Order: sequence, then C-alpha cells, then structure tokens
Amino acid sequence: VDARRFHQLDRASDGTLWAFGGDYKASFGVEGATYIPFLGSGAPQSYPLTFQVLEATLGGAPMALDHTALASFDGATAVFERGALQERYATRVGSLEQLFVFDRLPGNGDLVVRLRVTSELAGAATTDGLAWSNDLGGVTYSSAVAIDAAGRAVAAPTTLQDGVVELRVPAAFVASARLPLTIDPVLATYTVAATTAVELNPDIAYDNDNGRFLICWEREFSATDHDVWGEMFDPFGNPIAGSGAYIDFTGSSWTRPKCANNRAATQFLVVASLETSTTTDIWGREREAEDLTQSAQFLISSGFGNKRYPDVGGDPHPAAPSYYCVVWEREFSVGVDHDIHAQLVTTGGTLQAALINVDNSSATYDKYPSVSKSNGLAPTTNQEWNLCWNRQFSTTDWDVRGAQIHWDGALTTPSFSIDFSGAHDLLPKASTSLDLLTGPRTYAVVYQRLDGADWDIYASALRADVRIAADNLSHLWVTGSANDEEYPVVDCNGHHFAVAYQRRFVAGSGDYDIYVSGVYLAGGAFRISEGPLNLAFSGSFEGYPEMASRYSAGTISDFCGVVWYDATPTGDIEGALYELPDNFGQVNVPYCSSNNNSTGVHGALSVTGSSIRARNELVLSAWQLPTNATLFFLTSLTSGFVQNPGGAAGNLCLGGNIGRYVGPGQIQNTGGAGQASLVLDLSQHPTPNGLVSVTAGQTWRFQAWHRDTNGSGGSTSNFTDASSVLFN
Repeated sequence: VDARRFHQLDRASDGTLWAFGGDYKASFGVEGATYIPFLGSGAPQSYPLTFQVLEATLGGAPMALDHTALASFDGATAVFERGALQERYATRVGSLEQLFVFDRLPGNGDLVVRLRVTSELAGAATTDGLAWSNDLGGVTYSSAVAIDAAGRAVAAPTTLQDGVVELRVPAAFVASARLPLTIDPVLATYTVAATTAVELNPDIAYDNDNGRFLICWEREFSATDHDVWGEMFDPFGNPIAGSGAYIDFTGSSWTRPKCANNRAATQFLVVASLETSTTTDIWGREREAEDLTQSAQFLISSGFGNKRYPDVGGDPHPAAPSYYCVVWEREFSVGVDHDIHAQLVTTGGTLQAALINVDNSSATYDKYPSVSKSNGLAPTTNQEWNLCWNRQFSTTDWDVRGAQIHWDGALTTPSFSIDFSGAHDLLPKASTSLDLLTGPRTYAVVYQRLDGADWDIYASALRADVRIAADNLSHLWVTGSANDEEYPVVDCNGHHFAVAYQRRFVAGSGDYDIYVSGVYLAGGAFRISEGPLNLAFSGSFEGYPEMASRYSAGTISDFCGVVWYDATPTGDIEGALYELPDNFGQVNVPYCSSNNNSTGVHGALSVTGSSIRARNELVLSAWQLPTNATLFFLTSLTSGFVQNPGGAAGNLCLGGNIGRYVGPGQIQNTGGAGQASLVLDLSQHPTPNGLVSVTAGQTWRFQAWHRDTNGSGGSTSNFTDASSVLFN
C-alpha cells in the first residue's frame, strides 16, 4: 500500500485523536490541533505545527470560548466544541481542512479568530496565504474564505504576526450572512525533494483459521518518529486487498516490531519499543485476523529501566485459555547489567499474572532476546515457549543462553547456557518445538559465530536444557562457507527445521542475499535435506530475515513464510514462501508404550533422519533409561503386543519375525546419561533369517530391550516405547 495515498483514524491511549493523511499526520488533544508534515524519512526530526485558539471577537467584543474542550470524531472530522464556535478539522488524504463554525453571532462588526501557532518551522506570508518551512519543505496554509449557509463566500484576510494567525471576516459580510457561518483555511504539505517513506524491520506470523499471514514492519516518518504498519497476505503470499493499516502512526516512535498469533482468538499481537525523550518501554496492539479491528494500544513492560528488543510468541492451541509471551531486554545499569524479562498477555489486551524474571542476575550483560514463534501443538503439558539470548563474556566473546516458559507462564526451564565456548556467538533465534514424542520436546537454536575470518551459521538442538546436537551449518552447506553468513532464523513443521539467513556475496562488500535451507536431525547430528536455496539475489543489501511456519499456528503444513529487508534507496520489504521437503526429521510414528522402568518413567524411543531409503540416513535413539545398562534395538515388519515376555517388566510391541541389532558394535550401554543411539545401515537390516535390504514402501517397526532392576534390587529387563517408519 502506498502510504502517501492512505488515510486512517485512531485514538491514542491518553485519549488524543490521530489522523494519518498520506503526507501528514495530525493529532487533536488538550493542547489543540497539531499538524505534522512528512518531510522525508531522512528528516532529523519531526516538525509539528500546533494550533491553539486564543480568542474570537465580534466587533471587538470577546466571545465566550471553552479552551478545555476535548475533541471527538464526527466521521473523519475532528471536532472541538468551544462554546461560541465549533473548531473542526476535516481529515483526508493530502490535506487538512480547518473550519471555524459559528451558529450564533450576537452582535455586529468584524468577526476575528486568532490562533497561536507553535513550530520550529519558520512562518511567513505568501501570495496564497501563509507557510511554515525549512530547507526540507513545510506546510502551506491557504488564505481563508468565509462561507455562509446560502453558499455566499468572501475572502477572509489571513495574516501572521509574532506567531499568531489572524482570520478576519468583514463586518458587511457578517451582517448579511445566513448562519451558520464558516471560516475555512486548508493546510497541506510540500517538500523540496521527492519523499518516500523508508521501510525496515519486518516480521511475520500466521493465523490458521483464517489462512492469513500478518506481516508488520517499521516506517520512518522522521529520524525521531517511526511508525508500524501491518498487512495481511493469503497462504500463498498474495496481498489481501484493504487489509493494510497502521498499528501506530502517532507522534510516538515505535521501533523493532514483532508479531505472533493466538489461534483460539484468531488474533495477532504486534509489539514494539516505544521510545520517548525519557524512557523506552514495550507496547502492544492486537489485531483481529479476519478484519482490521484493533485493540487500543497498551503498555506491556513494567519496572525500572529502559526496555528494548522485544519479541513475542503465540499459542496454536485451539481453545482458551491461551496467551502471548512477550520478552524483552531490560537495562538495569546501561552497558553493565542488562536482564531478560517476559510477560504473558491475554487476548483481551491485558497482562496475565506477574512479570517473569527470566534472567535477573546481577552484573551480567544479557542482550537480544528471542522467543519461538509459538509454544507448539498440544498436549498442553509440553507446550513451552523457547527463549534464547546473548550474554557478553568479553567484547570478542558473546555466549548463548536459553530458558523455557510454559503456556501458563511458569518458568519451566530456568536460564541455562546453550553455548559457553570461547567463540564469538551472536543473535540467537529459537524455533517452535517439534512434535511431542516422549519427554521434553526437541527444538533448535541458531546463531552466527565468528569462525576464523568469516561468520558462519551454527545450530544447537535441545530438549529442555540438554543439548543433543550441535553443528556448523555453513560447513554442512559447503557452498558459501567462506563467505559471511549471518542473522539466521529458524522454525519447523513439527519434525523438520527451516533455516533462513543472509550471505555476503563478495568479501568486504555490502551486497547480501537471502538463502533458506531444510535442516533435520539424524540422532545426534544435523543433516541437510535441501539447499541452501536463494530467495533474493540482487546488487543491493538484502538481509535481516524473519520466519514463521504455518505449523507454528497449528496447521499441519510444510510451508514457511519468510520476510526480509531490501536496502533499495527507500528500503523495501520483501517475502517468499518456502516448502520443506517431505520425509525428513522425526520420521517415526509412536504406536505402543511400555511400562515404567526403574527410573520411574518408561523408556523413550525416537527415530530421526530421513525415511527416504536411498539416503540411508536413519538413527534410533533411546533415553529415559537406567544408567550403565546393556541395550540393543529390535525391528520387525509386524506390530504386536506381548505383556511381560519371558518375565520382563515391560511389553514387547513387535510381532512376526523380529530382528535384533546385535552385530559388531551394535549392542549398546546406556552409560551415565541413561541413553543410547544407533546409526542404521538400511542395506544390512537384521531378521531371524539374516540381513536384508529395506525397500521403499515397507513399514518397519522399532523398539529397544534393556537390562533393568526390579523394586527389590534384583535383575530384570524392560522395553522402550515403539515406533514405525514408512520408507519412501
């Protein structure tokens, strides 16, 4: 949408009325009417003109005025009821019409209205009226015209002296006028050079029930006044006509907007930093997914210190209660002690429970928090928002920390270290969790690391606070690994990760492009399913991608929306859809549970990798097991159920011809962590009749047997849960 041809009305949290008219914005509050011209995003500040009615006289006699009147909207016109006159401002694209309406004139003589005009722009008379300007442009104020109810008109001399505008209607016209009589100057913006708003800092979220992406971004009205715009797109990336609107266009500066979706309410929340001359806080506004209906703007952050770098996660659960999780960085001691805070927000625009001190440790410099786009699909017992952020160890060594917040606001996994190496790790991002298998769900955190002479993309896979895999993705991609690869983002489709990032085209240049890749886990290692694929390739800077999978909103889908900033002369927002390839990641289907082992829980089994037979990348993993216990994996084409076979404490979930992975190096020990894994060779698959090769179209079942102890301390055995894989 071209902002220069857009019109919108709004009401700020303090009751002030606002209008956006393309090349201006205007406010109507206790101080009077303020017109703010758009003089280009490069303007060092905004240059408002504030109009205050000083007096109205008739034949030299003052008329009774109410200087405390508040404005109200009559359609698209802001109205101050001031007693002897009605002060009206008709807002439209490209101009603001100022009207002073008199329903009664109790006397004779010249009718005069005087206005105090306050502005940093220099005022002067022109051939067409008045103007206030600087070297960027300014505001024109047309010579006023007086019009009566019969349509008769006369020029109303318009003068400016010592910051006061005087509008004078001749006594002869007043004497014969049919009431009401209106005095009617018009304000408009002009600029010295062509101006287009610079746009930056996009984010994206998806609503499942309406099938819509919301993309929000920042627009620079001036260097001290940034606005936030939001627009809807269908599941295929096509814009939805009429869906664009400002989240904020007031005189406050909203920066770094982020958005998320709440499925139960079919609603989005947009958050941003609101910067004033004295404080910076986190504010938000909710927008209904099916239309432009918006809540009032509301304050989210609380407590001492400036708050910056907000992010927000949504909830894909289809039924209430559910919330948003907003995180931010709090400055306790600038540059020395920064903290990570969070707050749940309801779909009614209120704060849920108390502030969450994610990491309130003293004398630690914690920055750049991120929260997963959602807390994952049901069951609610394992719905967690995944958080990550940077902590400075030294100026050349930043580390990555994490935490998890439950759907109801409980801090389920307190602050912990994801990476505490001597490397320089920056700008971490966390994914939505994968589908639940057993125990904590798996999620990924990606970040950029200074690896030798260039920046690479690294990833860690975690379950709660346990890192189960870590790798240099840039080296796995190979292509471009010698180039700077930066600013990664990640989300998932429930079993498979998508990672987008920016890559420098030529060393030392400012030319970056946008790439995306499919990444999955095979046991304790990351593998590449596809890519990296180029989404944007030009001679300009294209960077700062953000991503939202449709899965994060509760949709079973392989599609992810990606948006980024393109540094054209004016700054553009661009986007693309990426579809993750099938049959990668958590490829198993759990179908049978065993009994609890001596740890008090049942052994978990997962199958990760690829179900594509030709890739031969499948890994069996078992955990939640007794420590230092012997274990081996079982497989069969047939499912079954035998309770306590051979006196075992668990259940055998396989039938038919059962194969055992007991060849050289295949018998495992669970060690001190109570877990084990095995990389399969699908061409050497065990059966009672020897080794066979798995073929596409077959469904194989898997389970693990392990030694255990009974309640008396005696020896027994048990089984893990069981899962199946359909090979392609």
